[in-house]
Amino acid sequence: MRKAISILVLLSILGLTLVQVGCDKDEDSPVTLPEECSITLNEIHEWDWWYTGSEINIRWEWRTGDNVKIELFKGNGLAGTITPSTDNDGYFGWPSSTTFGQESGEDYSFKVTNLGDSACSDQTGFFGLIDVSNCYIKFPWTISDPPDTHRAGNEFKISWTSQYTSGTVDLELWYEPFSQLGTLIGVIAEELTITGPDMSYVWTVDSFHNGTSEGYRFKIRDVAHPLCGDISPPFTIIDEDICSIMVLGIYEPKYTHDEIIPISFIFENSSGFVDLRLYSGAIPVTGGLIVENFDSQNGNAVFDWAVTDFGHTGPSFSVFNIRAWDSNDEYCVGRSSNFEIAQ
Repeated sequence: MRKAISILVLLSILGLTLVQVGCDKDEDSPVTLPEECSITLNEIHEWDWWYTGSEINIRWEWRTGDNVKIELFKGNGLAGTITPSTDNDGYFGWPSSTTFGQESGEDYSFKVTNLGDSACSDQTGFFGLIDVSNCYIKFPWTISDPPDTHRAGNEFKISWTSQYTSGTVDLELWYEPFSQLGTLIGVIAEELTITGPDMSYVWTVDSFHNGTSEGYRFKIRDVAHPLCGDISPPFTIIDEDICSIMVLGIYEPKYTHDEIIPISFIFENSSGFVDLRLYSGAIPVTGGLIVENFDSQNGNAVFDWAVTDFGHTGPSFSVFNIRAWDSNDEYCVGRSSNFEIAQ
């Protein structure tokens, strides 16, 4: 009898325990599931092109997940791993892009994959990537065989060979009489398209008003990869017809707003059409274009300028000057004497 009572007591205790456990569970509480991983790469336009060596910013939208792996694909095949692990924060700056030895093409894509869940990933559409790591541009001349002497106004064919370029180059004239550290004199041609390994450009010789000298050099450089280029040995340009402009009419040290100043010009080998702009020291004043394409009738016409500083925000003692350009020749420039404008 005591055993039966003991068992009943034990069952009662267990029953109470089960009831207590059951009561602890809140059946009305919602079950919280872990948030599903999601990665969505920003859209890549199929006309987007990049060059190796430049920084490419890779961006994506994400929800949950830790670090990610970023890969470069060419076609359907893996070209290389951009980074094996980086924060899943939606941004990665690829500082020195490369094709990982693959050929240039327009079938590259990025893939971002969560390291904790390989099924959580996204891949862009195709874009172009051009390998310029082996870029090569070379002039045909040497120190012992430099370019000939050239006279301004004559035509001269500038030739070079190139490989693995971005497809466009800039061609410049530099003045370097003593070393390869010199001054840019003028741009001969901008963004020339390269269509083959052997290229040339017919240049109408011009010293850009620097004058006769034997210290000129050609420089050529890839537009997208400026370290890829070449410099020619020095050569001579004979340029006796130098364009010049003198700006006259500034004879007082200080003027007041709206005061009329008759500005006149003296030209040599100029078109006679000028653009005038106000400068503060060596800095062009914002919005400071005074007149454009003014017909001076080769120095016989005067432009009456109503003095203004165009709202210049510099100090009241700013020293101003007026600069004139030949409207048809950006390298033919003159400047007036310095003056102040009373505040």
